[in-house]
Amino acid sequence: MITFPFRPGYHPDIVFDPGNIAHSDAKYRAYREEKQKEREDAEDRYDRKTHEIWSMGDEMTTDEKHEAARKLWQEVEESGKLDPEIEEQRRIIMRHKRLAGFYAQDYRYLPEFEQAYRIFEEEGAGDNPIQIADTMVALEMHKEASKHDPEELHQHFRGPIEGKKGNHPYTNQQFLDRSFHWIVNSITYEYNFLPGETPTSRAQAERIAKRLVEEIPPEGFTGQTFLFGLMDPKDEDMVPGQSLLVE
Repeated sequence: MITFPFRPGYHPDIVFDPGNIAHSDAKYRAYREEKQKEREDAEDRYDRKTHEIWSMGDEMTTDEKHEAARKLWQEVEESGKLDPEIEEQRRIIMRHKRLAGFYAQDYRYLPEFEQAYRIFEEEGAGDNPIQIADTMVALEMHKEASKHDPEELHQHFRGPIEGKKGNHPYTNQQFLDRSFHWIVNSITYEYNFLPGETPTSRAQAERIAKRLVEEIPPEGFTGQTFLFGLMDPKDEDMVPGQSLLVE
Protein backbone atom coordinates (compact mmCIF):
# COMPACT_ATOMS: atom_id res chain seq x y z
CA MET A 1 0.00 0.00 0.00
CA ILE A 2 1.33 3.45 -0.93
CA THR A 3 1.84 5.67 2.11
CA PHE A 4 2.16 9.44 2.36
CA PRO A 5 4.09 11.18 0.90
CA PHE A 6 4.44 8.31 -1.60
CA ARG A 7 7.27 5.93 -2.37
CA PRO A 8 8.80 5.67 -5.85
CA GLY A 9 7.95 2.53 -7.80
CA TYR A 10 9.35 1.45 -11.17
CA HIS A 11 8.05 -0.23 -14.30
CA PRO A 12 9.04 -3.92 -14.23
CA ASP A 13 10.02 -4.11 -17.90
CA ILE A 14 10.29 -0.81 -19.78
CA VAL A 15 13.49 1.28 -19.54
CA PHE A 16 14.47 4.57 -21.18
CA ASP A 17 15.49 4.14 -24.81
CA PRO A 18 16.44 7.39 -26.62
CA GLY A 19 16.03 5.59 -29.95
CA ASN A 20 12.36 4.92 -29.21
CA ILE A 21 10.08 7.44 -30.94
CA ALA A 22 7.88 7.66 -27.84
CA HIS A 23 10.83 8.20 -25.48
CA SER A 24 12.43 11.05 -27.42
CA ASP A 25 10.80 14.49 -27.32
CA ALA A 26 12.31 15.43 -30.69
CA LYS A 27 11.42 12.14 -32.39
CA TYR A 28 7.90 12.15 -30.97
CA ARG A 29 7.31 15.76 -32.02
CA ALA A 30 8.47 14.94 -35.56
CA TYR A 31 6.24 11.85 -35.59
CA ARG A 32 3.18 13.90 -34.57
CA GLU A 33 3.98 16.55 -37.18
CA GLU A 34 4.29 13.85 -39.86
CA LYS A 35 0.91 12.39 -38.88
CA GLN A 36 -0.67 15.84 -38.92
CA LYS A 37 0.76 16.42 -42.40
CA GLU A 38 -0.69 13.09 -43.56
CA ARG A 39 -4.11 14.19 -42.35
CA GLU A 40 -3.87 17.60 -43.98
CA ASP A 41 -2.76 16.06 -47.29
CA ALA A 42 -5.67 13.61 -47.18
CA GLU A 43 -8.13 16.43 -46.51
CA ASP A 44 -6.71 18.46 -49.41
CA ARG A 45 -6.98 15.41 -51.66
CA TYR A 46 -10.58 14.87 -50.52
CA ASP A 47 -11.50 18.48 -51.29
CA ARG A 48 -9.87 18.33 -54.72
CA LYS A 49 -11.28 14.97 -55.76
CA THR A 50 -14.81 15.57 -54.47
CA HIS A 51 -14.86 18.83 -56.40
CA GLU A 52 -13.90 16.85 -59.50
CA ILE A 53 -16.57 14.24 -58.79
CA TRP A 54 -19.37 16.75 -58.37
CA SER A 55 -18.23 18.58 -61.51
CA MET A 56 -18.60 15.49 -63.70
CA GLY A 57 -22.19 16.12 -64.78
CA ASP A 58 -24.07 13.03 -65.99
CA GLU A 59 -21.01 10.79 -66.17
CA MET A 60 -21.92 9.49 -62.70
CA THR A 61 -25.28 9.22 -60.98
CA THR A 62 -25.88 11.18 -57.79
CA ASP A 63 -25.72 7.97 -55.75
CA GLU A 64 -22.39 7.04 -57.36
CA LYS A 65 -21.01 10.49 -56.54
CA HIS A 66 -22.12 10.18 -52.93
CA GLU A 67 -20.53 6.72 -52.70
CA ALA A 68 -17.27 7.94 -54.25
CA ALA A 69 -17.15 10.90 -51.86
CA ARG A 70 -17.87 8.60 -48.91
CA LYS A 71 -14.93 6.34 -49.83
CA LEU A 72 -12.67 9.36 -50.12
CA TRP A 73 -13.72 10.51 -46.66
CA GLN A 74 -12.92 7.05 -45.29
CA GLU A 75 -9.39 7.59 -46.56
CA VAL A 76 -9.26 10.88 -44.65
CA GLU A 77 -10.42 9.20 -41.45
CA GLU A 78 -7.76 6.49 -41.80
CA SER A 79 -4.99 9.01 -42.48
CA GLY A 80 -2.77 10.39 -39.77
CA LYS A 81 -3.87 7.89 -37.14
CA LEU A 82 -1.50 7.57 -34.21
CA ASP A 83 0.03 4.20 -33.40
CA PRO A 84 -1.58 3.05 -30.11
CA GLU A 85 1.64 1.34 -28.99
CA ILE A 86 3.61 4.56 -29.45
CA GLU A 87 0.92 6.50 -27.58
CA GLU A 88 0.99 4.00 -24.73
CA GLN A 89 4.78 4.23 -24.49
CA ARG A 90 4.54 8.02 -24.58
CA ARG A 91 2.19 8.06 -21.61
CA ILE A 92 4.61 5.86 -19.68
CA ILE A 93 7.68 8.00 -20.41
CA MET A 94 5.83 11.25 -19.63
CA ARG A 95 4.55 9.75 -16.39
CA HIS A 96 8.16 8.93 -15.47
CA LYS A 97 9.26 12.51 -16.15
CA ARG A 98 6.39 14.02 -14.19
CA LEU A 99 7.03 11.67 -11.26
CA ALA A 100 10.78 12.41 -11.33
CA GLY A 101 9.98 16.11 -11.16
CA PHE A 102 7.48 15.52 -8.37
CA TYR A 103 9.96 13.60 -6.22
CA ALA A 104 12.60 16.29 -6.81
CA GLN A 105 10.48 18.88 -4.99
CA ASP A 106 9.59 19.16 -1.33
CA TYR A 107 6.04 20.51 -1.57
CA ARG A 108 4.65 17.02 -1.00
CA TYR A 109 5.71 17.46 2.64
CA LEU A 110 3.64 20.64 3.09
CA PRO A 111 0.50 20.38 5.25
CA GLU A 112 -1.73 21.51 2.38
CA PHE A 113 -0.50 18.67 0.19
CA GLU A 114 -1.00 16.16 2.98
CA GLN A 115 -4.52 17.46 3.60
CA ALA A 116 -5.28 17.02 -0.10
CA TYR A 117 -3.78 13.53 -0.04
CA ARG A 118 -5.93 12.56 2.96
CA ILE A 119 -9.08 13.78 1.17
CA PHE A 120 -8.20 11.80 -1.95
CA GLU A 121 -7.44 8.77 0.23
CA GLU A 122 -10.74 9.02 2.11
CA GLU A 123 -12.54 9.22 -1.22
CA GLY A 124 -10.81 6.08 -2.49
CA ALA A 125 -8.34 7.84 -4.83
CA GLY A 126 -5.20 8.33 -2.78
CA ASP A 127 -2.76 6.17 -4.74
CA ASN A 128 -1.86 8.48 -7.64
CA PRO A 129 0.73 11.19 -6.89
CA ILE A 130 0.52 12.62 -10.43
CA GLN A 131 -3.23 13.13 -10.09
CA ILE A 132 -2.89 14.91 -6.75
CA ALA A 133 0.11 17.05 -7.78
CA ASP A 134 -1.65 18.16 -10.97
CA THR A 135 -4.79 18.98 -9.01
CA MET A 136 -2.81 21.14 -6.57
CA VAL A 137 -1.94 23.54 -9.41
CA ALA A 138 -5.61 24.30 -10.12
CA LEU A 139 -6.43 24.28 -6.42
CA GLU A 140 -3.74 26.87 -5.72
CA MET A 141 -5.20 29.20 -8.36
CA HIS A 142 -8.61 28.79 -6.74
CA LYS A 143 -7.25 29.42 -3.23
CA GLU A 144 -5.40 32.55 -4.33
CA ALA A 145 -8.56 34.04 -5.85
CA SER A 146 -10.53 33.17 -2.71
CA LYS A 147 -8.34 35.59 -0.69
CA HIS A 148 -9.72 38.60 -2.59
CA ASP A 149 -13.02 40.45 -2.84
CA PRO A 150 -15.31 38.32 -5.03
CA GLU A 151 -16.58 41.39 -6.89
CA GLU A 152 -13.16 42.76 -7.77
CA LEU A 153 -11.53 41.92 -11.08
CA HIS A 154 -9.10 39.03 -10.99
CA GLN A 155 -5.50 40.30 -11.11
CA HIS A 156 -4.44 38.36 -14.18
CA PHE A 157 -7.08 36.15 -15.77
CA ARG A 158 -8.99 37.14 -18.86
CA GLY A 159 -11.14 34.74 -20.79
CA PRO A 160 -14.34 34.16 -22.77
CA ILE A 161 -17.63 35.02 -21.12
CA GLU A 162 -20.83 33.42 -22.35
CA GLY A 163 -22.75 35.74 -24.65
CA LYS A 164 -19.79 38.08 -25.24
CA LYS A 165 -17.16 38.12 -27.97
CA GLY A 166 -13.45 38.14 -27.19
CA ASN A 167 -11.66 37.82 -23.86
CA HIS A 168 -12.82 39.84 -20.88
CA PRO A 169 -11.56 40.40 -17.34
CA TYR A 170 -13.14 38.06 -14.81
CA THR A 171 -14.24 38.96 -11.32
CA ASN A 172 -12.69 36.84 -8.62
CA GLN A 173 -16.03 35.06 -8.18
CA GLN A 174 -16.21 34.24 -11.88
CA PHE A 175 -12.65 32.93 -11.68
CA LEU A 176 -13.54 30.80 -8.64
CA ASP A 177 -16.39 29.24 -10.58
CA ARG A 178 -14.13 28.56 -13.56
CA SER A 179 -11.20 27.25 -11.52
CA PHE A 180 -13.46 24.81 -9.65
CA HIS A 181 -14.06 23.10 -12.98
CA TRP A 182 -10.28 23.11 -13.61
CA ILE A 183 -9.84 21.23 -10.33
CA VAL A 184 -12.42 18.65 -11.39
CA ASN A 185 -10.81 18.33 -14.83
CA SER A 186 -7.39 17.77 -13.25
CA ILE A 187 -8.80 14.97 -11.10
CA THR A 188 -10.38 13.23 -14.10
CA TYR A 189 -7.61 13.91 -16.67
CA GLU A 190 -6.88 10.56 -18.34
CA TYR A 191 -3.17 11.30 -18.87
CA ASN A 192 -2.70 11.39 -15.11
CA PHE A 193 -3.26 7.63 -15.25
CA LEU A 194 -1.32 4.73 -16.73
CA PRO A 195 -2.66 3.09 -19.90
CA GLY A 196 -5.38 0.67 -18.87
CA GLU A 197 -6.22 2.43 -15.62
CA THR A 198 -9.74 3.79 -15.19
CA PRO A 199 -9.73 7.56 -14.55
CA THR A 200 -11.67 8.95 -11.60
CA SER A 201 -15.34 9.45 -12.44
CA ARG A 202 -16.77 12.94 -12.82
CA ALA A 203 -19.10 12.45 -9.84
CA GLN A 204 -16.26 11.32 -7.57
CA ALA A 205 -14.04 14.15 -8.82
CA GLU A 206 -16.68 16.74 -7.98
CA ARG A 207 -16.96 15.35 -4.44
CA ILE A 208 -13.19 15.51 -4.02
CA ALA A 209 -12.98 19.02 -5.50
CA LYS A 210 -15.72 20.28 -3.18
CA ARG A 211 -13.85 18.93 -0.15
CA LEU A 212 -10.51 20.36 -1.33
CA VAL A 213 -12.08 23.80 -1.70
CA GLU A 214 -14.02 23.71 1.55
CA GLU A 215 -11.64 21.91 3.92
CA ILE A 216 -8.13 23.18 3.10
CA PRO A 217 -7.38 26.72 4.35
CA PRO A 218 -6.01 29.14 1.74
CA GLU A 219 -3.25 30.66 3.88
CA GLY A 220 -0.57 28.15 2.87
CA PHE A 221 -1.01 28.82 -0.84
CA THR A 222 1.26 31.55 -2.20
CA GLY A 223 0.55 31.28 -5.92
CA GLN A 224 4.03 29.84 -6.47
CA THR A 225 3.99 26.86 -4.11
CA PHE A 226 2.81 23.85 -6.09
CA LEU A 227 4.86 24.25 -9.26
CA PHE A 228 4.13 20.86 -10.77
CA GLY A 229 6.32 20.26 -13.82
CA LEU A 230 9.07 22.67 -12.80
CA MET A 231 11.62 19.94 -12.10
CA ASP A 232 10.66 17.46 -14.82
CA PRO A 233 13.82 16.04 -16.45
CA LYS A 234 14.59 16.60 -20.12
CA ASP A 235 15.82 13.88 -22.48
CA GLU A 236 19.42 14.93 -21.92
CA ASP A 237 19.01 14.42 -18.17
CA MET A 238 18.13 10.76 -18.62
CA VAL A 239 20.41 7.73 -19.02
CA PRO A 240 19.77 4.99 -21.61
CA GLY A 241 18.56 1.87 -19.85
CA GLN A 242 17.41 3.61 -16.68
CA SER A 243 14.25 2.32 -15.01
CA LEU A 244 11.06 4.34 -15.41
CA LEU A 245 8.96 5.55 -12.49
CA VAL A 246 5.30 4.57 -12.57
CA GLU A 247 4.27 5.56 -9.02
